[in-house]
Amino acid sequence: MNQYINVTKNSIVMPRQFGNNVYTVSNIDINVNDYKWEEKLLYLYDMSYINVLYTLDNNSKILLRPNEKKNNFYFEELFGFGYECENYDTNKVIQFN
Repeated sequence: MNQYINVTKNSIVMPRQFGNNVYTVSNIDINVNDYKWEEKLLYLYDMSYINVLYTLDNNSKILLRPNEKKNNFYFEELFGFGYECENYDTNKVIQFN
């Protein structure tokens, strides 16, 4: 499990400064149907929150997918959706190192 992220039964809390600890996993390389996803609240840098889908890969790395579209700078930046979620995709998966 990632030492920088606090995962509880119902939520995930990211640290204020996350730096380069996030990278995008190509949607082509992952079949989202191969994983069992749990719904959680993801608390962002500014302590706003969004609903996400959460799972762990075979190496215990955290995988997240958006579960709702939210026009929030930190959400858009985290998932790489761009301004006002112009590139929103429910199958977009990000992985935490």
